[in-house]
Amino acid sequence: MPKNGPAASATAADAAAADADRDMVTLSEPEAFKAIAHPARFRIIEELYSGRELTATEAAEVVGLTPSAMSYHLRALERFGLVERGQSDDGRERPWRRVAEHLGFANQVGGVSPAVAQAVVANMSTSIDRLLRRPHAAGKPFGATVTKGLLRLTDEQAAELDRRVGAVIEEFEADEPPAGPDAPPAREFYWIRGDAERA
Repeated sequence: MPKNGPAASATAADAAAADADRDMVTLSEPEAFKAIAHPARFRIIEELYSGRELTATEAAEVVGLTPSAMSYHLRALERFGLVERGQSDDGRERPWRRVAEHLGFANQVGGVSPAVAQAVVANMSTSIDRLLRRPHAAGKPFGATVTKGLLRLTDEQAAELDRRVGAVIEEFEADEPPAGPDAPPAREFYWIRGDAERA
């Protein structure tokens, strides 16, 4: 939890919510990384950022927690600007939803402890493993593809690469058909770029 209480949470939430048009929320504050180090929080973030809206009770069923424990975790994620309450059409329990289309991670400010970083990476590894093991339709060659490479880039070129990848994703999003029985399948993707360890 935030070591400086609500003030620290507000700072992290403000940073997370600063991305334009709520298209992307980028975690960069050390305290925000702590918020998603917990496996249950990370799993629910995945569910909500896939476009689902879940009540605390429904979210609890996904991760095997009690509704009260899940409510605690959801409120923590809300303090960091990652999720928000939706509307209830029938006056019952209000669902939780994502605050932006995408979630990004950028450990650029330093201060993320090795233990927290390791926990976040472990959560991501579990997610990627689940993606790679997911069965795919017969006759299709790949359910998932993974490409690894190495480029020697300046900081400016690395930033430009990120921008171009983002632009391509936005281009496909602009042409994305609405969800429905005739819509093509959803494709889960990760874009990870980091500095290679020097020999």
